[in-house]
Amino acid sequence: MPATKPKLYHVYDPMCSWCWGYKPTWDKIKQAVADDVEIIYVLGGLASDTDEPMPEMMQAQIASYWKKIENFLGTKFNYEFWTENSPRRATYPACRATLAARAQGAEMEMLNAIQEAYYLDAKNPSDSHVLIELAKQLGLEMNQFENAFLSQQIHQDLLTEISFARSIGGTSFPSLFIVKEGEKVKQVDIPVDYKDAELTIELIRSVVRTI
Repeated sequence: MPATKPKLYHVYDPMCSWCWGYKPTWDKIKQAVADDVEIIYVLGGLASDTDEPMPEMMQAQIASYWKKIENFLGTKFNYEFWTENSPRRATYPACRATLAARAQGAEMEMLNAIQEAYYLDAKNPSDSHVLIELAKQLGLEMNQFENAFLSQQIHQDLLTEISFARSIGGTSFPSLFIVKEGEKVKQVDIPVDYKDAELTIELIRSVVRTI
């Protein structure tokens, strides 16, 4: 029986601005190492549910993070988000929508749709109606999606996934971990290099050879 591949866990949040900035580099990495590891996406849950508007000071702080990422990586952001919406510090709805899409084999499609809606189209993925509209645009089966997205079960599934992310050290996003299962589980943290895909690719392959 062939040996199972090591798992490469990618811990992320759909509304994490650094995850958005990392996307072009990560796309190169995942394509290059797909034969070496089993890539598993894990939702980290950046900010829990709230109906409270985001304080102006926090809005300014997050907008400054966007500017920092833009200057560092050249990432595009639409700053009209801050004037066209009532921002809330809540990413759990987007996480649940991603889980509901995962059940239909469309996790990455939903992630891409959320990121583009948020960062390019200035829409608010903290709002359920925005997420439901994205699911429609993706052509998901809507009864199945809405029933899952709005269920208590999907919320519990999210909390379980967040707990798993924390258990492997996924407290910041994005995070990467290689895990080899066997008589003894071995785990190696992979530092996130936002610019150099090749460096990370070589590191992952080196770890896979030696783990």
